[in-house]
Amino acid sequence: MPWMIQAQISHVEPLNWWVGMKNPEVQLLINGSKVGETSPSIAYPGVSIKKVYTADSKNYLFLDVVISKKAKPGTFDIQFKKDGKIIYTYPYTLLPRQQDGSQLKGFDASDVVYLIVPDRFANGDSKNDVVEGMLENNMSAYSYHGYAVTDHYKVDPRFGTLDDYKELAQKARKKGIKLIFDEVLNHTGSNYWWMKDLPFKNWFNFQDSLVLTNHRRTVNMDLYAADFDKNLWERGWFDKTMCDMNGENPFMAKYLIQSSIWWIETLQLGGIRQDTYGYSDKTMLKNWSCSILDEYSNFNLVGEEWSVNPLITSYWQRGKKNHDGYDGCLPTVMDFPLQSALVEFLTTKDLAGNGMSSLYEALANDFVYANPNNILVLGDNHDMDRIFMQLNQDVDLTKMALTYLLTIRGIPQIYYGTEILMDNTGHHKVDGLIRSDFPGGWSEDAANAFTGKGLTPEQLNAQMFLKQLC
Repeated sequence: MPWMIQAQISHVEPLNWWVGMKNPEVQLLINGSKVGETSPSIAYPGVSIKKVYTADSKNYLFLDVVISKKAKPGTFDIQFKKDGKIIYTYPYTLLPRQQDGSQLKGFDASDVVYLIVPDRFANGDSKNDVVEGMLENNMSAYSYHGYAVTDHYKVDPRFGTLDDYKELAQKARKKGIKLIFDEVLNHTGSNYWWMKDLPFKNWFNFQDSLVLTNHRRTVNMDLYAADFDKNLWERGWFDKTMCDMNGENPFMAKYLIQSSIWWIETLQLGGIRQDTYGYSDKTMLKNWSCSILDEYSNFNLVGEEWSVNPLITSYWQRGKKNHDGYDGCLPTVMDFPLQSALVEFLTTKDLAGNGMSSLYEALANDFVYANPNNILVLGDNHDMDRIFMQLNQDVDLTKMALTYLLTIRGIPQIYYGTEILMDNTGHHKVDGLIRSDFPGGWSEDAANAFTGKGLTPEQLNAQMFLKQLC
């Protein structure tokens, strides 16, 4: 029976690539009806297919493509043949680079990081608040922040378009503002476009049965951790709707690495904040961080390792001499140990001075870090009670905390709204309250923290205080 199907190419990712990258290779994920039964070819000067891989599903191909120094920017066709006939032709574009990767400077201790939740910070266009037929980021719950991503290469249309994102990045750079991309390697949302037809039988961990992670992050370093616990920690799903990506699958690992590089190059980013760092396969994390730093030698990456034990957080920083020989390329970790000690110091009423001692001892632990000057220091974030709340809504203590964070070693991070004493009064640790709307970000707001209209004298004073510190 003749082969009757006309292959329809649904996805080619990354969406494009660049000439002049330090690493001349890119691996293309091709998804289309029975495309795995075709033979691809490229006829473009300086571009060649090094190797073709089939997947467990006949609807995928993976192509290792080499882009030599002779290649010029432009669009070429990838042809897919079956029995000598061209079944489908797909145009693929190579772009010129805006600058050499080494010229892209990441955030450092001369910067102050301002952490926002975009859809809670400001509504720039109310006309796209509801988008009919929207698929991106469209989970039944807990997906608005992007940690249950449903497409690595699409912008949530409620935020705008990719061109809008590029314009934001360009205008921010002109003002000396660096964009830090908040990303999660460990998991995706269960409504991801590929879920109905996965390329490999091991694309995800626990692909046939949902098993949740045990969140026991110490198994990465523990000499005595049971293999059972290690397996659950690394391979278990973060949530019942958040599939755990298998970083041991080389195609998945490369897909994730290239996605990060694509966003860095597309937006000329100033850094990446990697969520749930340490939950993923350790070798993949090393390859991810080292691949990025090899292409962008002056870039910065910060990993969220939420532990108040500096022996745990320091394990991941580049240059740390670990007992097991593990040494990735992650330049920056988050200083949750110091955050905890700072709150303890400011809230302990102890005439013996034990509160101050806790803060002193936390700082004294800097010897466990390879580079304590490149640690991100914070008072709070989008996952914990706001610092004003942690300090019992004491304005003076909040100012003391901000003063400490902006003058101590490391890279300071301020959570949006701290400057106007936002809190989450009503209930402890409710994400919706912790991530409340920033006043003035919506046209109907009575108060406006951008202009100062409607703010209390206490809020205005705190805002000016932080401006002076920065």
